[in-house]
Amino acid sequence: MHALIPSCCTSFSLSNAKFGSKLKDLTTKFEKIVKDKNDLGLIDKSNVKFEKRRESTPLYDQSRVYGRDAEKERISQLLLGGETSSQLTLYSGIEKDFSGTRMLSYDVLHTILPKFKCLKVLSLYHYAISELPNNINVLKLLRHLDLSWSHITRLPDSATTLYNIQTLILYQCSHLVELPKEIKNLIELHKLDLDYTKRLLEMPSGIHSLTKLQTLSKFIVSKGDKHQIRELQGLTRLRGKLSIYGLDNVQDIKDVRSANLKGKEGLDDIALIWSNEFYDSRNTKLEMQVLDLLEPNKNLKVIKIESYGGNEFSSWLGNPCFANLESVTLLRCKKCKSLPSLGKLSVLKYMRVKGNDGVERVGPEFFSGSKSFPMLDTLEFDNMTLTISKVYELIDPSHHTNE
Repeated sequence: MHALIPSCCTSFSLSNAKFGSKLKDLTTKFEKIVKDKNDLGLIDKSNVKFEKRRESTPLYDQSRVYGRDAEKERISQLLLGGETSSQLTLYSGIEKDFSGTRMLSYDVLHTILPKFKCLKVLSLYHYAISELPNNINVLKLLRHLDLSWSHITRLPDSATTLYNIQTLILYQCSHLVELPKEIKNLIELHKLDLDYTKRLLEMPSGIHSLTKLQTLSKFIVSKGDKHQIRELQGLTRLRGKLSIYGLDNVQDIKDVRSANLKGKEGLDDIALIWSNEFYDSRNTKLEMQVLDLLEPNKNLKVIKIESYGGNEFSSWLGNPCFANLESVTLLRCKKCKSLPSLGKLSVLKYMRVKGNDGVERVGPEFFSGSKSFPMLDTLEFDNMTLTISKVYELIDPSHHTNE
């Protein structure tokens, strides 16, 4: 250590307490640097000729990933816990980009990961990966797979032979464009979280085979006979939230009746969503029938109806039998000329009405009597031709404004 101290410093007397203290601090810092060097296994490679770096692939930026060859294997063992581990969550040790997304090397994903054949839980939350290895099916014991916030675009077909998987989380996978065609083989699946997968526009046929599903956050009705809402018929265990997209693609009203939302008593948060394009071929009468038959169960707490093309809302929407209904959102239902009677919903706390261009006034039927909306604390009208004065006049008949 003394060799690191300039020789000029040794000629000074250490009797000066202040100087001696500073010198002691400097010596301590040098000693810590040497210790850190040894602990980290750093070696001097100033005279070593480095090989040309392997080209990066679209899956990762090699220049920003910690771990090379033997070091990478060592890091993996330290982070992952060995082949006998049943749970693997990749968090630290890998550099993040400016957005907080974690970077993962190709070798870790495709070479090291498949070695953990006893894995039951695998979390790749928030990693910048666009695909899983094709041999992911070697993880035959896998039960929980979390790919939320990743850049995954699709799952390999081999993933549909993970017959023990119970939870598949694809939440906020905004790059996801399709699900495997044979996803119906995952008959042990209890949870399929597809919330905020905006590029996913179609469901594979056979979803009805997943009879153990308790969570299906998103279902898409697309064009064609194989992708219809009747797929929901056998999913009697569903609970929590369900958003149904593409209701303008319903072709047969019998399919809607088969879906039987009213009989799925575990669902308490439902979104019914049509296309936001009000093209001429939209069948107004059919859409009204669809909404009528999508009446939820009486345990409903949250309902959202978006881009509905009927001329009026269904009568069930304001039924006081929905004693638990706390939130109602009506978005861009442009053809409806009036709002449903919601005043008798005893625990309704939040109501938002936006972009319903056809509604010009709010009539007494909306309030359903003098003791309406006893629990309402948020009422929002947005992007509508309705004038706010008309709302005031109905809330308080003594209120008048000069228009």
